[in-house]
Amino acid sequence: MKRVVSLVPSWTETLIEAGVQVVGRTRFCIHPQGLVSAIESVGGTKSFNEKKLRDLAPDLIVLDREENTKEMFEIARTISNVVVTHVEDVQDVPRELRALAGAIESPENATLKLRDWAQAFEDVLKKPAPVKHNHFAGILKTLRGQPSLKTEFVYVIWKDPWMVVGQRTFIASMLREVGLTQLRVVEPGAKYPKLEELPQDAMVLLSSEPYPFETKTPDLPNACVVIVDGESFSWFGIRALRFLESAKG
Repeated sequence: MKRVVSLVPSWTETLIEAGVQVVGRTRFCIHPQGLVSAIESVGGTKSFNEKKLRDLAPDLIVLDREENTKEMFEIARTISNVVVTHVEDVQDVPRELRALAGAIESPENATLKLRDWAQAFEDVLKKPAPVKHNHFAGILKTLRGQPSLKTEFVYVIWKDPWMVVGQRTFIASMLREVGLTQLRVVEPGAKYPKLEELPQDAMVLLSSEPYPFETKTPDLPNACVVIVDGESFSWFGIRALRFLESAKG
């Protein structure tokens, strides 16, 4: 069985649940809870401890172009074989699940699971988005007003400064899959534009991660403010699959 280090939280969770022998992770790899604590942490998603990584003697290191840096790749490839995924849109996930299955090779039951999940992803993406106008999947708490699929919105990931997601992001593609198509264009082409203040005439979705809005909720005067499950919208492995399957029935 290959010894795998995953430097991508979404893939770490997915690989462990598939039955892959994951021997190294980042400190942001927090799922599946109860299993990751026994796995060696080698750093974060933007840098790692090279000695720790070498000492693990992995057969394969998993990275992603959106999550990790070029410098991490350059070092990782001197240590082991490397597979680099590139997930920008939910439509990319089935392809990358199959790429991971091909890179891992064994155990056979793990590669079969990854390929099965790739097919399940394609199947759920063919289903139409929900059309309940006054509710959508992923809501943790409504702080003010009435959420609606028909309302233009911003999806907020950070405070001081305010940062929101742009249309060319994985999160935006997940939002569209659950029926949230009215994402406001703040800065055309920007993936994570910054704002001096949040708009008063749009629904505000506060993500539970990476900024902990669920526990550090700002007082906003907007007509509608909702806290949503950031992991469901941004983790692109098995978690995204289960979320979409539940959202689309």
